[in-house]
Amino acid sequence: MIPRLQETVFYQDPYPVFISPSRVVIGPKTYITHNITSIGMASIPPTKGPVMAFAIIGFILLAGGLVFVFLNPTVAVGLLLVGAPLAIIGLTILSFAKPRYALKLVIAGGNNEFDVLVSPSQSYIQNIVNAINMALAYKN
Repeated sequence: MIPRLQETVFYQDPYPVFISPSRVVIGPKTYITHNITSIGMASIPPTKGPVMAFAIIGFILLAGGLVFVFLNPTVAVGLLLVGAPLAIIGLTILSFAKPRYALKLVIAGGNNEFDVLVSPSQSYIQNIVNAINMALAYKN
């Protein structure tokens, strides 16, 4: 039986993320550390377009309801009953929207930057960035 050498591990979690001086494993992909030329973290803002449209439609219906109050009270009540919940739901969802964070890698031989891992937790991504930086420094 051939004895196995113990490998230094800088980070490991069940995702699976595994970082050592020789390789970085993130999910099903394995990257050789000496091929990594750049690493970083980026913030991805939340998608607001559809929710913003939802809120705007609600406010338009509310405005229409206020206009129709004196002209046709029945239509006004209908517009207010539909518009108010739409506006409230839209604004509530917008207030809870949070950014996501991406682990970015640049591999030697290419100018492409890859988002290899995206998470809502900034500290999780930062810990992985720090571990990869330690692995890169360990090799040099």
